[in-house]
Amino acid sequence: GGPVPQTPWDIFEEKKLWVERVFCCCLNFAIGMKYKARLVTLFVPWQSKRMKRMKQARIEAMNSEPVGDLRGSFLEAMSRAANSVYIVTTDGVAGRGGVTVTAFSSVSADVSEPRLLICMHHESSTAQLIRANGVFCVNILSAAHEGLSERFAGRRGKGEDRFAEGNWTRASSGLLRLEDALASYDCRLSEQSLVGTHHVLFGAVQDVVLGPDATPLLHTRRGYGQVAEG
Repeated sequence: GGPVPQTPWDIFEEKKLWVERVFCCCLNFAIGMKYKARLVTLFVPWQSKRMKRMKQARIEAMNSEPVGDLRGSFLEAMSRAANSVYIVTTDGVAGRGGVTVTAFSSVSADVSEPRLLICMHHESSTAQLIRANGVFCVNILSAAHEGLSERFAGRRGKGEDRFAEGNWTRASSGLLRLEDALASYDCRLSEQSLVGTHHVLFGAVQDVVLGPDATPLLHTRRGYGQVAEG
């Protein structure tokens, strides 16, 4: 009445079944890994492209219309301001130059050498000359100087040829100043800073020459104007 003894054939069939089960498990694992690798191969590039698209979208969002609108609105608002017009000159070891500007401001009169500032584009040759020479002269233009303003704005004449027009004389520093300017400031470059695309150049005033009490030349709405009489 005990258990039926296994024959050698029974033992062989049992081991065969065990081997088949192990083989099937290994095959399933291998197939799974193959497809997993295929999925990874497909997924990673897709994810990478998706991340690039998201990054590009963020960049475009940063440079989209709100920023462009702000810059455009800023420039339009600045064009509505009425500014006096100036010719800034320099001379020295680096050479002579001059340019028309409207970005000018008093900084402080309550120091041993009064301070003013001018702003020039970083690509301006005159800005580079001022930085090298370390001196400059600011001349306030009158309404009679519109043509001279155009000349030093680069629309007529280049480099030192610009000085072929205008009543130029030597300032106490040796710089060229406009003799019939409303006023001239003889300056030593005291500080400078690059802000965005423009150099901010600070001048320590060495001398001031007052000229005729005439009507100043103004620039507003991208054109010239003058103070209305009345």
